Amino acid sequence: MGEASIDIYDLAVQAGSKAINRIDKSTMNNIISVFQGNPDADKAFKELILYIARQTGRREIDRSVSRVMLSHLKNMYERYKGDELRENVSRYLTLMKWVYESNVTGVSSFKEFINRLAK
Repeated sequence: MGEASIDIYDLAVQAGSKAINRIDKSTMNNIISVFQGNPDADKAFKELILYIARQTGRREIDRSVSRVMLSHLKNMYERYKGDELRENVSRYLTLMKWVYESNVTGVSSFKEFINRLAK
């Protein structure tokens, strides 16, 4: 739970905040389900990327949101493997969903997010 864990909160805030009003709630839930649906972390990751690309092409995910998500996910894929990849991607997607459901827009860090909530 070192530096990588702290970064994941900022990443989730960036993506979740941007996704508000740009992704349908069912699509957000499906993103998580697709990743959790395959026990092999590498295959689950690849299926997640393909699903996000598909939903972006179908205009179910705004292109600006998918760019942010795909950039974050690409960095995780390059940094982690196996169970560590699964754990970090799963955490990222869950936290992103929570930020999305908070309806706090226009924030790019966990600090900004909590400051907005505390006002």
